[in-house]
Amino acid sequence: MIRGDVKGQSPVPPIPLTPEERARLNLTPDGVTTFFPAQDTGVFFDMARTSFNVWFAGGDIERATNALDAAVKRGFPQAKQLDDVAHKRNSKLRARVYRIELGNGRLAAISTSFTDLADGKHKFAVRVQAQQRPS
Repeated sequence: MIRGDVKGQSPVPPIPLTPEERARLNLTPDGVTTFFPAQDTGVFFDMARTSFNVWFAGGDIERATNALDAAVKRGFPQAKQLDDVAHKRNSKLRARVYRIELGNGRLAAISTSFTDLADGKHKFAVRVQAQQRPS
């Protein structure tokens, strides 16, 4: 999206959230959020201004960081990993930060994080921030 060359469509149609549903998730009113059902929960995609957030709870969260790492390195071999830290209570969970140079002064900053939820599950989140180098 940041490079401007998105192709294809999702194999699962997204369900758009209403402004009221977005407000219940404490999201800014100026964004767009969609939900993709998967297993017993699903995946949320939120786009607002220059950032894109993806998150889900439950599922196979222990493999999420490694799957994202492999996808980033496969799609953007020049990506630089800037940070890698263990979750406070589960050393199998990793939080990482990447910077990807996309050309023409465009960059993508990708950060992952984990949150412990009240029901004992973990929430995995990825934030992609579009950036532009000053010319």
